[in-house]
Amino acid sequence: MDGFYLGQTPLASPPLEGGRRLLRLELPGYEPVEEEVNLDRNLSLSYRLVPRPSPAPTSSNPQVEVSPGKLVLRLEGRSWLRVTQGEKSLYEGIPEVGAELSFDLPVEVRSGNPGAVRVFLDGKDLGPLGEPGKPLTRRFEAP
Repeated sequence: MDGFYLGQTPLASPPLEGGRRLLRLELPGYEPVEEEVNLDRNLSLSYRLVPRPSPAPTSSNPQVEVSPGKLVLRLEGRSWLRVTQGEKSLYEGIPEVGAELSFDLPVEVRSGNPGAVRVFLDGKDLGPLGEPGKPLTRRFEAP
């Protein structure tokens, strides 16, 4: 909700303030759903997620085409991620294994399993974000 992780569904009475809020639902293998909701009364929301088409086979080449000033995170395993730019939340959730997330620099990346996140900066493979299973936060600046 509004870029913050609330948990897995079904959620019973999550602690939320009223007003217009941005709801995002994600499930690996399905298209995400994003919708503005008005929390001015008690609501019961129900959504049907649409499966993503199967990805085309990819080459084993780990290089990624990236523009200067871009950070790409490739998920090689399961990991919770939070990516922020200043006070703005750019991404928060558990991306599908194989997903590639691209961000303009500067950003701060927090990962629950950094060994599962391969980092590409300006097209260069920097390897895993960190050690498997040891949560960490790392900042990436423009060159």
